[in-house]
Amino acid sequence: MFPILVVSFLSTKDNRTFVILRETKEIVFHRPSARYSLHSLVTGIEQVVSAQLLGVTFSHNLKFDEHVKNILTICNQRSYLLSV
Repeated sequence: MFPILVVSFLSTKDNRTFVILRETKEIVFHRPSARYSLHSLVTGIEQVVSAQLLGVTFSHNLKFDEHVKNILTICNQRSYLLSV
């Protein structure tokens, strides 16, 4: 198991960069057969089972079922709009 942080940054006019904790998510990748859990390593950051980064949905068990489902949903919505 290894944790990954999906971090949201805020940049200001004077080139300072801040981490936005309320938009930062932590996802822990592990094998599907793993029965133990890892508690959040950083306080104040939500631990999630899936996260979207650059349009790709990553799941905690490293399967892309949710990503494919999201892409098919978008395709169905857009094809419906074209048919109307």
